[in-house]
Amino acid sequence: MHRIIRDGRLSLGNRKWSSTLQDELKNLVSAFEHAGFSKENIS
Repeated sequence: MHRIIRDGRLSLGNRKWSSTLQDELKNLVSAFEHAGFSKENIS
């Protein structure tokens, strides 16, 4: 999953990873939601 997020950022011309750990954690939550998990299951 991290590779998909990273590759998406690179294709948009952004850096490989987000600037902060908090940004990365938010991206993980979004990725799990897109994969079909509910917020209740993620937390």
